[in-house]
Amino acid sequence: SAIPSPAQYLGRQVGHFHTRHDEILGYFNELERTSKRVKLDTIGYTWERRPLVSLIISSEANIAQLDKIKENHINNLNKAKANVGTSSEGQPSISFLGFSVHGNETSAADASLLTAYYLAAGTGTEIEQDLKESVFFIDPVRNPDGYDRYVTWVNANSSFPAVSNPADREHNESWPGGRTNHYWFDLNRDWINQVHPESKARVAYFQKWLPQVQGDFHEMGASSSYFFEPTKPDAQE
Repeated sequence: SAIPSPAQYLGRQVGHFHTRHDEILGYFNELERTSKRVKLDTIGYTWERRPLVSLIISSEANIAQLDKIKENHINNLNKAKANVGTSSEGQPSISFLGFSVHGNETSAADASLLTAYYLAAGTGTEIEQDLKESVFFIDPVRNPDGYDRYVTWVNANSSFPAVSNPADREHNESWPGGRTNHYWFDLNRDWINQVHPESKARVAYFQKWLPQVQGDFHEMGASSSYFFEPTKPDAQE
């Protein structure tokens, strides 16, 4: 109960107003301050000098020995590559959860706040077991520059009660929009080329930990179903 919910920290319910990137960072810092399950890493900066962060959440015992967990995990991977027998007994899994790679798909960023709160403050046998057996890394916004560009537009042009008409100004952001980063590049197309600092920082961090699980959370459009890989054999993309 000593750990504030997103609503308590923001002064409003999540989803009632778009959450700025600095508010997300502020809440994650508050979780690190109030929960012994939480550690916040700054892994780089965007073109516009916004911090790129990873919020690490696990049991208090796991957080206290993160370096040892990483060392054991990487050693096991190296042994497996060399066809040497390994054992992962007692070793927690590593899960990377990435949200809002496109700046104008903001519901994922809000979901990261709720996910972080559940993992940092949740009680009961189930959540305690999950935290003992896993280390979670939450990347709340993969494109902070585009995200804040979009959030600023919507917060400045939305009305109450909400207007659902797609022709309303709120739903037609000015060019270049928030999908892309500072240089108008779609960061979801930069994982291999690694031209931009956001991608370079994240791939380096990923290679440092080599997680078993990678979650990619971003919107597919209001009328689209959820996206899963692999696609059907005759899919065009």
